[in-house]
Amino acid sequence: MLDKFTQFIEQHLAGPMEFLGNQRHLRAVRDGIVSTLPLIIVSSFFMILAFPPLPQDWGIYQFLSSNGTTILLPYRMTMYIMSLYAAFGIGFSLSRSYKLDGLSGGILATTAFLLTFTPVNIPAEALDAAGTVGFVLPMANLGSAGMFVAIITSILAVEIYRITDRSKFKITMPAQVPPAVARSFEALTPTLVIILGMGAITYYIGFDWHTIVAKVV
Repeated sequence: MLDKFTQFIEQHLAGPMEFLGNQRHLRAVRDGIVSTLPLIIVSSFFMILAFPPLPQDWGIYQFLSSNGTTILLPYRMTMYIMSLYAAFGIGFSLSRSYKLDGLSGGILATTAFLLTFTPVNIPAEALDAAGTVGFVLPMANLGSAGMFVAIITSILAVEIYRITDRSKFKITMPAQVPPAVARSFEALTPTLVIILGMGAITYYIGFDWHTIVAKVV
């Protein structure tokens, strides 16, 4: 019975699964998210340090607990903005699969993702005694909650990069220009399209990426 089931899987599902495994967008999503694993693993140790599994009357436990807020800062600056790192990784991987500049693709993907957020203006009295005031970026959807939006916008950004790279609107520099500078100018057109497009959708049309995607998912 088990042999027949295994044979059925190999005959009917092996092909589609192999196709999905080789699909460039899914592969880019996989590689981009997997690239964040070192951050996840290392930052998790800070969570353990902040809440150590030790007797509460031990001095080391009391020291770590009293400094838990400071100890957790590396954890919060990694896990709480994990989608931001994933967006760069997805953009980098997908760009490389198209034989485009991976660094430019990663930056464009990160930019597109950040443009789904609307900064909040915080009054001085709501912050600290020093009177610090300014725009604050909401972090609720920068972590795992915003991962689907990061995937969508990263793929969208790189596809715009690919289309503009193969169009007549691509800015091509002379051969004498250093490669790093030339790549920066080549990315000007997709950068303009992404910033204008994402900005218009988010800020002028008022499209709430995170709420809508969360409802769909």
